Amino acid sequence: MRVGIGDRIGGWLVTSAVGRGWAAARDLAYAVRAYAAWRRARRSASDERAGRALTGNGAAAAPTHEARAPHAEPRQQGRQQRAQSPPRTVAVLGTGTLGAPVARRLAEAGFSVRAWNRTPARAQPLAGHGVEVCASAAAAAEGADALITLLSDGRAVAEVCAAGALASAPHGALWLQMSTVGVRDCERLRELAERHDVVYCDCPVLGTREPAERGELVALASGPRTAEGPVRELLRPLAREVLWLGEAGAGSRMKVAVNGWLLGLVANLAETIALARALDLDAQLLVELLARSPTGSPYAGIKGPAMLARQYPPSFSLALATKDARLVGEARDLVALRGELAETVRALYERALERGLGDLDFAAVYELCAPLGERTVE
Repeated sequence: MRVGIGDRIGGWLVTSAVGRGWAAARDLAYAVRAYAAWRRARRSASDERAGRALTGNGAAAAPTHEARAPHAEPRQQGRQQRAQSPPRTVAVLGTGTLGAPVARRLAEAGFSVRAWNRTPARAQPLAGHGVEVCASAAAAAEGADALITLLSDGRAVAEVCAAGALASAPHGALWLQMSTVGVRDCERLRELAERHDVVYCDCPVLGTREPAERGELVALASGPRTAEGPVRELLRPLAREVLWLGEAGAGSRMKVAVNGWLLGLVANLAETIALARALDLDAQLLVELLARSPTGSPYAGIKGPAMLARQYPPSFSLALATKDARLVGEARDLVALRGELAETVRALYERALERGLGDLDFAAVYELCAPLGERTVE
């Protein structure tokens, strides 16, 4: 369904209260920019257009050959050559649940890897796996062929990259943005990349700690076609499947849609197990049935046992799940799409977060759904 500019501006008006401190006029410009990017992706799959850098004021048209400064053509050629060359030196910014195994697997695959984390102690164990641990994001990015960001949200990514990481990276370096940042922040980060003349590839992933450790993530990649080869080379040790979805931004839009389904699935599983227990049924048998039945989901066999045992070692934290539930709501607002179920799911995760369950796996949402006599939180 095509969405009009009026609907997108209306969506912006709904969500401007969470504009993260940016001026309303700036927020509107980003909303219009997101709409323009969506239209470009629908109109053309042209490699040249997908790889074109936008000007600083947001205009999408590249200058004509005659209007370019004398140095622009060689610089653009050098940028394209770097973007198409296989990366060897990689800076991994953020070494949390996904970042640490990503850095480790890249090093094991023969890449020269530098890593940085806000909390240095979390990155230090990587030194034993051949990873150079750096004191700053800028130091990690200096001279790197590629940057990978795996941070908590869009604000964290923007702060780290604007504070020196992108300025330290060579012109034309590949930026593989793998954090889950949502639709609006994805567009803001793309503009940041353009200002620093790096090649922006939006590439969130499906999978948590265990798939990351095994190199079995699913990558939702999007960006200039000229960067597809180097991106796939980087993802080879990390992902069992790479889906190339088009122009940068398509990956984040797909990730938000998938997360909306996943968060609702786990919340529904929690309530279903609670109902089985309240009805004095064999909840273990129920989980097994759901995991293998065409009417269920294999994911029931992954999260159901944690709910049955009431133990939630974090694979994907409830705090991050709550953030993602908010991103689902934000995306729906941007396209003026109502979502009663999505709002109910978001409210449930937010209540669980308020009850102090944020550091546990998001399966801990069960604690709010359990029969009254079993609940550890209210």
